[in-house]
Amino acid sequence: MPVMLRKFWKSVLTFCLGVGLVFFYSPGAMAEAHQEIARGVAAMDAGRLTEAEQHFRKAVKESPLLWEAHYQLGMLLKKQERLPEAAESFREAESLWSIPQTVGWLTDTLSRLRRFPECRSAAERWVKMQPSSLVALDNLGQCSAGASDYATSVDAFRRGIALEDVPERQFNLANAAYGLGDYTAAREAARKGMEQMPQVQGGEALLGRIELALGNIAEAKRLLGNKPMLGLTYAHTENGWRVIEVLRNGPAERADIRVNDFVTHFNGQPLPPDGQGLAPLVSAQSQGAKVVLTLKREGREITRQAVLSLDAEESDQGRKWQPSDTAKDSSQLTNSMRIHGVFVEPAEIAAGASFRIVIELTANVTSGDQPIPITIVLSILQGSKSLSQTEWSEHIQPQRRMRVIKEISRAAGEPGAYAIRVEARSGSERAVGISGFKIIDHR
Repeated sequence: MPVMLRKFWKSVLTFCLGVGLVFFYSPGAMAEAHQEIARGVAAMDAGRLTEAEQHFRKAVKESPLLWEAHYQLGMLLKKQERLPEAAESFREAESLWSIPQTVGWLTDTLSRLRRFPECRSAAERWVKMQPSSLVALDNLGQCSAGASDYATSVDAFRRGIALEDVPERQFNLANAAYGLGDYTAAREAARKGMEQMPQVQGGEALLGRIELALGNIAEAKRLLGNKPMLGLTYAHTENGWRVIEVLRNGPAERADIRVNDFVTHFNGQPLPPDGQGLAPLVSAQSQGAKVVLTLKREGREITRQAVLSLDAEESDQGRKWQPSDTAKDSSQLTNSMRIHGVFVEPAEIAAGASFRIVIELTANVTSGDQPIPITIVLSILQGSKSLSQTEWSEHIQPQRRMRVIKEISRAAGEPGAYAIRVEARSGSERAVGISGFKIIDHR
């Protein structure tokens, strides 16, 4: 159906619904609903919450299509920490009148419930209404990160920083870029945040995690205090202690401990169902100690041995640890390749349309003038999921900036934020660059 015709019928339907409501609700019923709302607000302000709820629910019963009745009921339920019920009331209010007031409180409630995919969707609607709202952008960044959609999260925090550059937003950007795998951008943001707020709690630990991911072990040890470290974060759930993050290049990764593993025992000792979990047990160990963790992975019980150290030591698999190739930071390499930028043209692409990716890079070797063969690997990501990967070969002139252009014939995917990750390889050297783009509805 053509767009104009679809809009016409939508307008007709809205008009008919409005006319129907006039006949369906008597003026007396609407007036009574508004009076109940006023009584409920007064009772809520006076702290008589049970009475307030009775008034709001009566207003909903009198006029179920009156958005304000659902909205005020949601505010009351949120005040009582009845968050699942509050979310449903805010959702109903937004469905009746989608304005920043209704979608904003829905977003906040869903975030507190940690229902991140729903929260991200609501925050996207909020940002569409108020593109320059810092609160909306921050919510979109946080909810997207919670849903592991780090490309959208990075984009949201960068837009927020362009409006107001504050340390909290830089640290949020650092965490989002870390999740995306853009460790160089994560380090830059974390350093900016620490320049603005040097004494911030957790700042050095965040930067230490990033330096660890980049393979800069000495700096990571300095920032992390050179204390016994397992290199994972975890959360208590109804099923036990679930691993929610494994630090790249850390002891847990070397021991093949993975996200979504459940830790049940530490050195044969069962973990208590509450309390601090692994933290006090790890702290009681010495640097370099070997510990055994019992895990549940996909219903199977397994054991893994880890060395509580940031040094490159033997793991229980008998292999020497080396920094991950994809974690190499090209700015730390001498005589190396360097990616100066990855650009998507256009930055907003209609679904199904063609676009191109421009990569600017150099090979800073100091001897020889022969073209250097390189391999380029291009990945398209949505959140933490890789949608496609393309690999091809190029030759680059030494010490000259080169532009590599890759034509993409069709933007495949639903509307939303995506990331481009480019890795250039030549021998043992690596350079990585990351950029973002959006697919928009072509209609």
